[in-house]
Amino acid sequence: MNNIKKTNVENIEKCIVCDSKAINFLCSTKAMMHASNKKFNFFICKICNLVFLNPRLSYQELKNYYTGNYLPYKGPSSWGKYEKFAAISQKRLDSRRVKILKQHSTLNSGSLILDIGCGNPTFLNTCGNSFKSTLMGIDFSDNGWKNEKKKYKKLNLIVGEVHDLPKNLQPDVISLWHYLEHDYYPNKTLRKLASISNSKTKLFVEVPNYDSSSRRKYNENWGGFHTPRHTFLFSPNNL
Repeated sequence: MNNIKKTNVENIEKCIVCDSKAINFLCSTKAMMHASNKKFNFFICKICNLVFLNPRLSYQELKNYYTGNYLPYKGPSSWGKYEKFAAISQKRLDSRRVKILKQHSTLNSGSLILDIGCGNPTFLNTCGNSFKSTLMGIDFSDNGWKNEKKKYKKLNLIVGEVHDLPKNLQPDVISLWHYLEHDYYPNKTLRKLASISNSKTKLFVEVPNYDSSSRRKYNENWGGFHTPRHTFLFSPNNL
């Protein structure tokens, strides 16, 4: 979550994609994957259909929703008796993402793969089976790997924010697997990533699709809201 100020965040008054001030209330949803029953409001841009949390939590409040009990940090073990199935599903997902990298990039031992918001860094670990490249991940918390440091010893894992990345990093691949929807300032994040890239850097972005059939089926109960951690919900056109 790049450049999150440690003060209360003001209401969003215009769309970050098209700059329109034609924004309307969309729905209220309860916090997900959290004991709190607090409700949060989502708004939608009438022009480009970007959906966003409004108002957003302060930085200090937000950290309460990214504890060690947060399911993506805990990994398959958080699914109890379904742990085996969750592990298989995660392995397939990581393999699919690695396959995408293979299709669209040429990597060698001198290459650098940078994963933004790496969380529980199983994707980077899977990359290690296919590429001899340097593997780097960054997240604003180490809750996703601090209890499994031996497992991820070949990875360069950093606790920090995107704006902390050095200007001369020049990764060959930057991946944002379900990160951009968490970011408070995605425009600044993308500009920062562009500034540390080289002319051949490949950017891979995956986000929940607000225009998906599952969202239309479940409406305000759609898991993609991931309230209040998801601050922006994109669709193919506005992405």
